[in-house]
Amino acid sequence: LNTDELAVELIRILKVRYPGILTERYQLDESDSEADILIAIAKNRSCLLKGGNYDYSKAALLLIDDFRSGALGRITLEDPKIQE
Repeated sequence: LNTDELAVELIRILKVRYPGILTERYQLDESDSEADILIAIAKNRSCLLKGGNYDYSKAALLLIDDFRSGALGRITLEDPKIQE
C-alpha cells in the first residue's frame, strides 16, 4: 500500500467534499496542489529527515492517522451518488 499516493487521494477528496477542513487543521492554503498540501503538512508537523529535508511519507501517515482517528472531524468517503 503506497501511503503517499493514498494521502494525495485523500487530500483530493477532502478538498472537494470538505473544503476548509485541511486549512483548519494544518493552517495551509487548500487552493494549492495536493502535492503542495502534503509538503505544507510536512512543514507544519515538522516531519524532518536527517539533513533538514522533509519526510513526506511521515506527513502522509500523519494525515491518514488524523483521518482515521477522527481528528479531522466526522468524514465519510462513501458517495451515495456513485452506483456500482
